[in-house]
Formats: sequence, C-alpha cells, structure tokens
Amino acid sequence: MNDYGDDWIGASEVAKRLHVSEARVRALIERGALPGRKLANRWLVPAHALHNSSITARVEGRPFSSENAWGLLFLASGKPAEWLSAVERSRLKARLKAPRFPFASRFRRRANVAYLRGDERALRKIVEDDQFVRSGVSAAEHHNVDVVAPGVVEGYLPKERLAKLSHEHALRAVPEGSANLIVRAVDDLWPFRSERVAPEAVVAVDLIDSADQRSRRAGSELLKQIRRSQRSK
Repeated sequence: MNDYGDDWIGASEVAKRLHVSEARVRALIERGALPGRKLANRWLVPAHALHNSSITARVEGRPFSSENAWGLLFLASGKPAEWLSAVERSRLKARLKAPRFPFASRFRRRANVAYLRGDERALRKIVEDDQFVRSGVSAAEHHNVDVVAPGVVEGYLPKERLAKLSHEHALRAVPEGSANLIVRAVDDLWPFRSERVAPEAVVAVDLIDSADQRSRRAGSELLKQIRRSQRSK
C-alpha cells in the first residue's frame, strides 16, 4: 500500500516501474498521454494504467520496424547487421550509445510468438531442423545465463517453415504456461545466416518477454552485461 491508497501511485514510483524519469511521467500526464492528476503538489497515476498495454505503449514509444529491431539487437551483440545500409548502421550504433536501452516491447515487430505443445519426437525434429535458431531459455546456457526450463524448447523459425512443421507434427496452440515449444515466427526479414543460436541481445529480449519472473530477471541482467560491455569499448 502507498501513501495515496491502493488505486493511485506517485509519479516517482511510476517512473521506477516504467524505467523512465519522473520528469517524463509528469510530461506524459500533462499532455494527456498518461492518465493522472495533481494533488498537494504531487502527481498521481491510477494503478490500472500500468497494466493497460495501449497506455504503456505511449510511454515506451512506437515499435521499431523489423529491420531496425533486428539491426539494433544484432549491433548490440557485436554482429554486423548486413541488411542495413552504412548510414542506417551508423545511426543505430549512435542510438546504442544512449544512456538507456529501448524497452523490450519496442522490438515486438521482429517476430510473432506462438505458444505450442508437441510430443518429444516433434520437439526433437524441430530442434534438428536446419532453419531453427535457438533463443530464450534454449540459448541461456550458451550465453552463460543462469536460467533453465526443463522440457521447453524456444527459438526462431521462418513463418512458412513453422506452418509446415506445425502441420507435420500436429502441434497444438496452448496458453504460454502450458507450452513446451515457444517459437517466434519471422514473416519478412530473416536476419540469421549461419547462426544456430540467436545473438545475446536477441536472447535477452526474448527472456524479458517471458511471463516467468526468473526468465525476465535473467534477461534484464544479460542486457545490463551487454550494455556494460559496450560502454567499456
């Protein structure tokens, strides 16, 4: 419980939860992008606003295009992002020098996530598929991330390939908590070349996207390590 009751949250707490400055919260309230009110010289925000995706999207910013989303993640991982022009690479590298890394939700156009369930044989065949790229919990050990999810496979596939494999192996769509296969289907730009494991910044964002609290913490810590490494160069 806070000083304003269960239904209202102070601007400083909102700023902490959304990973932005308190000044940014006040500015968003003043221009109507975030609901709130001023009481006794303090800005307050209704608690429900932090669970409204359309409202938080205004705070976090518009999602990147798939090209820029992949570009930022690959460049953050020290990969060349060959689909970008020299000018675009330079611009995105400059963006990576900003004090804060963009919100994970701004990378959502990179792929569409599918939560599926299949038998052990199906999972084995998918992991062995030439186009499957491990990520999230399936790539955690590769990047020295301390998180495990026994029996769960996670990675990327081209959209058409996922559709074919889903049909061949009778994969079923299920809620996230029941899935033993998490696949992010890439519709247009396929950024992977010879990689069988996603770059570390991609893995970090995938972990942050998880509903599992341990995975989110592990993803956030990996992203912090990446940022520290970038600043030390």
